[in-house]
Amino acid sequence: MEAHKVVFSILKEIEKGKDIRSTPSSGRKGAFKRGWLDAVSKEKEYKDATLDRLTWQNLGYRIGSLTGEPSVELIDNFYTFLEGHYHSSQRTLEAEIESRDSDIELVGYEGTVKEQLKKHKIRERDDSFIRKFKAKNKDIERCQTCHFDPLKQYGIKAIDLLEVHHIVPLSKRESNMITRESDLVFLCPNCHRAVHKLMSLRDSESISLEELIGAIDAN
Repeated sequence: MEAHKVVFSILKEIEKGKDIRSTPSSGRKGAFKRGWLDAVSKEKEYKDATLDRLTWQNLGYRIGSLTGEPSVELIDNFYTFLEGHYHSSQRTLEAEIESRDSDIELVGYEGTVKEQLKKHKIRERDDSFIRKFKAKNKDIERCQTCHFDPLKQYGIKAIDLLEVHHIVPLSKRESNMITRESDLVFLCPNCHRAVHKLMSLRDSESISLEELIGAIDAN
C-alpha cells in the first residue's frame, strides 16, 4: 500500500476508534511496536471488543495489519508521525476549548479494571494505637484547626469524619519511632489536605497546629 494511502487509513482508524491514548512516551512506543508485530506475525489476533478502544498497542496492530511489514525503521517512522499528529491534535483541542471559553463539554474513559502487582516501601502506622486514640477521643466535636462541626453541618459524628494527622508525617520520621498522643491531631479532610500541601510548598518536614491555625486566620 502506498505511503500516503496508509497515512490516510491511519487517520481514519483514529477517527473511528474511542481514542484513549495517553501522551506518547518510550513505553507507549514499545506498546505500539508490540501491537504492530502481533499483527504482522499473525500469532495473536485482537478481537473487535479489544480494538473498539484506541490505545497505542491497538493502533500499532491496526497499522501493522495494513502494511504487513515488520521493518523496525518503518515502525519508528510511523510512530514518529503519529506522535506529532497526537501533539498537534491536543494543541488544536486546547485552542478550541480556550476559544469557546471552556463551554465545550469534556469527556473521558475511566474505570478500566487493571490487575497490578507492585513492590513499594511504606511506613507502617500502628493501627491498634490509632484505633485506641480515636476511641479515647470519641466525643471530639470539631476540627482542631478550623473548628468545623460535622454533626452540625452534616449530621455526622465528628469522630466518624475527622482524620488523624501526624504532626511530623511518618514519611519524614526515622524508622520505628514512638508516637505519643501529643504527636497527633484531629483534622477535617480539608485541613488535612491543606497541611500536607503547605508542607510541600514550604518544603517543610512538619507544620504545627499553631502554624496551620495562623494560616487560616490570615485568610
